[in-house]
Order: sequence, then C-alpha cells, then structure tokens
Amino acid sequence: MRIHMSTSIDGLLAMSDARMKKMLNCVRDENGNHPTITEFRKYLNEEKAKGHRLLPVPECDNFDPVKGCLGHDD
Repeated sequence: MRIHMSTSIDGLLAMSDARMKKMLNCVRDENGNHPTITEFRKYLNEEKAKGHRLLPVPECDNFDPVKGCLGHDD
C-alpha cells in the first residue's frame, strides 16, 4: 500500500525555531548532513520563491510541488 504524503512549505516556515530544531533530526541534505535551522529556512524560502507549495516524501516518484502526489500505477 502506498501512502501519499507531502509537507506544506508554509506550514514548515510557520514553525517556531524550537519545534523546527526537533524536526530537523529527520531531515538530511544531499550529502547526508542535518541542516541548520537557518539553512533549512533558506531552502524552504527558495522552494517557495519557485512557486512550490509542497515538499515530497523521498519515496514519491510522481510528485508535483504544487499539487502533491499525482498517483502511481501500482
């Protein structure tokens, strides 16, 4: 069974630094490192500036950053 999930960029940006710091234990950059709060907020704002509203879970291979998961054949 596939579960279709995404995360709201605006929702993440609205988090307090304390709450975001706890959540960042689950986030890694392309090199496998945990980003700082400042780095993560910068990344989120860059994605938002591109018009993106959502971030995918890593397993989704059919994702639209505005609409979310577009579904899967299996």
